[in-house]
Amino acid sequence: MAMVNGMVRDQGMMPHTIYGSGDGGKYWKLIAIRLYNLEVFVYTVLSLGTEKTTCKIEVLLKDDSGKTLRFDVSDSYFTIQPPS
Repeated sequence: MAMVNGMVRDQGMMPHTIYGSGDGGKYWKLIAIRLYNLEVFVYTVLSLGTEKTTCKIEVLLKDDSGKTLRFDVSDSYFTIQPPS
């Protein structure tokens, strides 16, 4: 699994759940759930009103019962800026 320019890539066939955080991972917001056969997932970031400099993405791979089999979190922070 790899994070590339706002896209998550994985060749697996397990359901993916994607979360985002604007506070360095203290709180996570659900972005997408039960995405099967995910190779690329492109998402639109909603306007936040203020710049967020400690954003992260987390991707969970779960089996059909909902048990987390593996996960990955952004290695470093990224910034989301409001529209200019």
